[in-house]
Amino acid sequence: MKLKTRPGYLSRLGASLLVSVVALTAAACSSSEAGPTTEPAEGTRVVSHEFGETSVPGDLGRIVSLDEYAALGLLAVGITPDVVFTSWGSEIGQDILASAGTEVVTVPPLGAPPIEQVLAQDPGLVIFTSMGDRSYYDSLASTVPTVPVPAVTTPWRENLAFFGRAFDRQSVADKLTVALEGKIADVSARSGGEVNTVSVLMSSSGILATTTEQAPPSLLLAESGFGRPESQRSNAAGGLPYAPLSDEAIPAQDARIVAVFDEGVYEFGKVAGVPGFSSLSAVQENRVAKVNGDMWLATHPFATFWMIEDMDAMAAGNLTGTGTEAVAATRYQEFTALTA
Repeated sequence: MKLKTRPGYLSRLGASLLVSVVALTAAACSSSEAGPTTEPAEGTRVVSHEFGETSVPGDLGRIVSLDEYAALGLLAVGITPDVVFTSWGSEIGQDILASAGTEVVTVPPLGAPPIEQVLAQDPGLVIFTSMGDRSYYDSLASTVPTVPVPAVTTPWRENLAFFGRAFDRQSVADKLTVALEGKIADVSARSGGEVNTVSVLMSSSGILATTTEQAPPSLLLAESGFGRPESQRSNAAGGLPYAPLSDEAIPAQDARIVAVFDEGVYEFGKVAGVPGFSSLSAVQENRVAKVNGDMWLATHPFATFWMIEDMDAMAAGNLTGTGTEAVAATRYQEFTALTA
């Protein structure tokens, strides 16, 4: 396993997304008080987002994405960004984007790159996955057209629909949506229903956690027909995708299948070493699946496809058939074939 040490990853993720939740709520409350809008210039289209509206030129020019997830969302609808910053620390995303011809600029994960560093790329359009920082958006938008895309807790259909609308790729987004829905239906038909429960556990930066009900894997597990242990059904924490657990809570996390995040910033061994983990019936009966945490805690279309493939393997009882970094390139080829 290739482990990247990033102190405080889950803590920083939680803090960033909590800001996003607060900002989204404020935006919803103040939308009726928004000032008058001006007509877009000829050859542009208006993109609505959580901070208001952006006039996007018909010729997008040099597209700079401030993180891998936004860039992968754009790539999924057929537009290759020119530059991507590594703000989410997604090794799989970086490799895919580099192979597509995108320049990868390395920055520390879970922190917006300095504005001067962004502007040095001479962008014609800037996109980024929203973390709710209105002041950061305003600083960029005053200089260059800037589009914040939905946060990682946004359901996958909404995320994909946004990219289709915002970048005039609705037909591609619709085709991909239908293809993903078909695959979900196939998994649901053989998942076994609510009795086939899946527990999701992770450890990063010393924090033991599970996914909340609004997290991408939780939503997909439910849609794919799987159940969840009772202990993971009501742990929504302010809109965040994860909820910390104490070591003492591990016995309550048992399920038919236990899926544990691995690779990147996540360590399977840290979860396996928690007292009580080895006593879970799923562990004793070899019903544990290692899953890639980077892909399971994202909502871009390729991550959705990745999780569906993993859940398909689980439904078939093939718990060693989940995806790893080693098969990412092959999986991406299978994903792109959906809209070929």
